Amino acid sequence: MKFKNLAGTAVKYKWFLVFFPIFLGVQLYQASFFRWDAAVYELEGKWFCGEKLYFEFLRAPLTGAIHCAVGAGQYTPALTVILASVLYLIALILIFKKEPGRNNQLVFAAFSLLFPTILWNSNFGSDLFALAFLLIALSIRAEAKGLAFGLATLSRYNFIFYAPVFLLQLKPRQWPAFFLGILATWTPWLLFNYAQTGNPLFSVEDFVYLNFVQKGIAAPLGIDHAILILFFLASVFVATGLDIKNLKNALFQVGLLGILQFLVSGVKETRFLNILVPAQASFLAKKTSKPAQANFAKALLALLAISALLAPLFYYNPSNQKQYAIPDDVKLKECRVMSDHWLRFYEKGIIAEPLPREDDFDYFLKSGVNLVVYDQKVGLQESPDYEIIKGDGYSFFKPRACEPQPQNYTLKVWRGDWRITQ
Repeated sequence: MKFKNLAGTAVKYKWFLVFFPIFLGVQLYQASFFRWDAAVYELEGKWFCGEKLYFEFLRAPLTGAIHCAVGAGQYTPALTVILASVLYLIALILIFKKEPGRNNQLVFAAFSLLFPTILWNSNFGSDLFALAFLLIALSIRAEAKGLAFGLATLSRYNFIFYAPVFLLQLKPRQWPAFFLGILATWTPWLLFNYAQTGNPLFSVEDFVYLNFVQKGIAAPLGIDHAILILFFLASVFVATGLDIKNLKNALFQVGLLGILQFLVSGVKETRFLNILVPAQASFLAKKTSKPAQANFAKALLALLAISALLAPLFYYNPSNQKQYAIPDDVKLKECRVMSDHWLRFYEKGIIAEPLPREDDFDYFLKSGVNLVVYDQKVGLQESPDYEIIKGDGYSFFKPRACEPQPQNYTLKVWRGDWRITQ
């Protein structure tokens, strides 16, 4: 009987199961290459599990905690990608189930799983977890929305800006339960911050300082970003015209808030527009639900397939990744190290720190700190205090002295204070 029920469910959601293996395969493929954010979360997972090498307070903790929960070992990156992808699949099915009679499953599943931005720009560590939990929060009963939304915000802090969508969904008498659910998910993290820094909101302040104070609140809008935003708006218009009822649609509200966040953000990466994908998929699925519109659906799916095949040329091409050779020198194992690509040293078992300003290079070199510079020209000349070694894509400033390498490094950027924890 269980097998029969399982087979019936598989048939019921067949198009999700057809496209999901493609989506999952692309995510696992990308996970086999170095990505900065993903590498940070992997190290944070090790930190939470007791192997304390590197930690960043500015990161929301859920992805690192999940890395720890699945073992923080050799296969953890792949397992975490699989878990995030499956969670996203579940979230899509829950969204689809809300209006199955009005939605074309083929179109909804194809756009949700194969749209180029979501296919090639969702595997940076926390993005897919945040999106999945947000969609789940939109789909489940009111009493549990706070818990799911809390997990979304613990995946990416900026998702707290979607709270108004839920407050509009819920009745005022349900708001206390919603906020209590959020507080329940946040309490362990607030306690951790307080125990480590004396400030329960230290991580959030670090995030705000880096992303708003240092990086600002404005950056140019790229042509590809404008196209994606216009495509979302066009999807809504094609499906429903200028129907005022769209303003009550939670996915549409999320999309508008996502666009607003993106426009005023100082960091404009394509992945931050992934929030638009489920909404546009839902609207287009409604438009193509009638048999008379089958040709329209086929044309859109053909365009989507071509875009997905071409996407690696524009969104993610591992062959274009710059190689960062690590100098082979015993001093890098024994002495303190700083670099503009410090995270790459951890694969070699080297505790490295962010590169200081060039004005401070001389001070650190005289103190016995090794500096390995990849992406900038340095005006330092030869000196009795250090040796300059030109390598494959790097300049290695090797001091005569040696300040011992710490056992671990904690990155804190609040008020520009970068501190070492040993």
